[in-house]
Amino acid sequence: MGAADLIPGVSGGTIALITGIYKNLLDSIDSLNCKNLSLIKNGNLKMFWEKINGNFLITVFSGIILSVLIFSYLIDWLIENRPIQLWSFFFGVLITSIFFLKKLVNNWNLFSLLFLVFGILISYQLTTLPLKDNDTTLLYLFFCGIAGSIAMILPGISGAYIFLILGVYHTLLNSIKMATKVWSSFKWEIFYETFLILSVTAIGFLIGLRFFASILKKLIEKNNDKTMSILIGLMIGSIQKIWPWQEVVNINLNNENLFYSKAILPYNYNGNPEILTSLIVMITAVLLTIFLGSKNLTHNK
Repeated sequence: MGAADLIPGVSGGTIALITGIYKNLLDSIDSLNCKNLSLIKNGNLKMFWEKINGNFLITVFSGIILSVLIFSYLIDWLIENRPIQLWSFFFGVLITSIFFLKKLVNNWNLFSLLFLVFGILISYQLTTLPLKDNDTTLLYLFFCGIAGSIAMILPGISGAYIFLILGVYHTLLNSIKMATKVWSSFKWEIFYETFLILSVTAIGFLIGLRFFASILKKLIEKNNDKTMSILIGLMIGSIQKIWPWQEVVNINLNNENLFYSKAILPYNYNGNPEILTSLIVMITAVLLTIFLGSKNLTHNK
């Protein structure tokens, strides 16, 4: 999930779904409520930990944080130097996931299909918005954290892509890379600024994650088929964003330079399309996803 959340176009929620932990994750986050928090005040720490499924939460989020710190340099390098292979891998993951996750809809009918189309339209519109990259304030980063958390937990909508739309992706990615330097090289002169940027964004992220997880959990409990149809639609609508061959288009809107990328055929790609290596990576991703999906999808039931 951590590695996926670093990549614009891929959602950690998608990874949570195919690995079978999605509903457990929503339940555990939703359990962080006033009733359970009052157990701490009464000294019932063991009961509190059990109520919130503490071992599960600490394991998942420790993995996410560790992955973000470890892979921040690698993902940045892959985006710059091996974009076709990177997008090919996650394209294979996403396409295969869709076929697996359609089983989570118990009864496909007209309403399910309508909600599926609704999800596709939302995701497609979001992933075709022009992007920007501007300097930001701490208050703006706080609200970006809230928006990013909503996207992260929704399969198909990438938190990283939302950060790109809002213009803070490179600011956050650079801060994450600086954070690794603080601990590895003891460069404390960059600690303060990095700490402020990441902590303010993280606070917004956690607040958004807590409230939106509750909403999503209730929607799944009351209308599983409609909710899952929308979630699958969100994944389908994002396919064009992680298609390996993209063309960057620059536009000027209200005297502001923006850009967006559009999917093109490999033969129209400006450079070596690397079709063979792309296919090898895609097949590897498909096989890995089939393995994970067949092993863990039943946990979502």
